[in-house]
Amino acid sequence: MRILLQQGEKLLRFVKLEVTERDGSVILAFPTKPSKGAVRGFVSTKGGAYTTTETDDEPSESFKLTLHSSGRINFGGRHPAIFVGPLWSLAKASPVLVRRVGRLSSLTELNRPVANGDVILDLAQIRPPLSFEIAISPEPLPADDGPRVQVELLKRLFVTFRLVDIESLVPANLVGATSNFYPNVGTLETQAIGEDLALIEYHKLLHGKASHLPVGPNNVGEYRLVFQTQMRVAPDAVIKALNPDVEAEVIDQTRDPRTNRVQVRFRFVERKSGRVIKTPVEIAEVTLSAEL
Repeated sequence: MRILLQQGEKLLRFVKLEVTERDGSVILAFPTKPSKGAVRGFVSTKGGAYTTTETDDEPSESFKLTLHSSGRINFGGRHPAIFVGPLWSLAKASPVLVRRVGRLSSLTELNRPVANGDVILDLAQIRPPLSFEIAISPEPLPADDGPRVQVELLKRLFVTFRLVDIESLVPANLVGATSNFYPNVGTLETQAIGEDLALIEYHKLLHGKASHLPVGPNNVGEYRLVFQTQMRVAPDAVIKALNPDVEAEVIDQTRDPRTNRVQVRFRFVERKSGRVIKTPVEIAEVTLSAEL
């Protein structure tokens, strides 16, 4: 899903939103051309006051904001992480960033058809600079008088982009630059749950609390079996395909120590050639040796 800004006949790419297949983390990717300067600032979530505390004159390029399913908000190394409630059981609204576009020429033009699910904001009555306050919430935020875009993800999470005025914080020599204003703190002081439990909660949301069937294959032929509870140690797994000419390979659990007690990943290969099968394979049996 993308949010596009319409300027006359042009469609400009503002942000792309993606829910990751692995654990339900949400990535917001802002494709931006390098600018002559960038200003970084901090926005306080207490009382809605914005304060600039840092500037950066280096060119600003594409930026990714990661909303991890555990509630950790990562800013691509540009600012310390903040914490909110677990993403897919969020209890209240949480502002996560203000993204300012000084000049529309810093945005790249869409060179392909608009996809199903893309959202377009018409700028006919809006002039740059544009500053979007981005907030996440479990319910739609009340509408106000200003322009905004609100998208819904998996019928559980809302991401709202609301135009705000922060021009008093931007140095005069950088008014045309791309700027990020980060929250000083989140709604929580520490991370509420670990990545392993966040993965369980996300897959329960997708597949139901009673489901324990493997999910897959993905685009590289991998399947994922997510447990209903965390094991004491990483379990051993034996998976058998219905086709005797096909065998399962369990992917090394030590490669993902953060979640290897809540899931098993595997793929199917042809016995003779060793080729990974990327199309669905009928599973005959799954056996786990686990310690609760």
